[in-house]
Amino acid sequence: MLNKILNKLRIPILVITAYSANYFADDMIKEGSADDFMLKPIVNFDKLIEKVERLL
Repeated sequence: MLNKILNKLRIPILVITAYSANYFADDMIKEGSADDFMLKPIVNFDKLIEKVERLL
């Protein structure tokens, strides 16, 4: 029963990485492992907040 409940939950994932190769994050989004990504350092906190709000 717990597995059925967990399978229905949708937890958004925002990848924040210092890894400069964008294909890594693009692959994660295409595979469904992540919903969006940002590269570090985060200098535009408004954009971060916007992405988090969109995902929630």
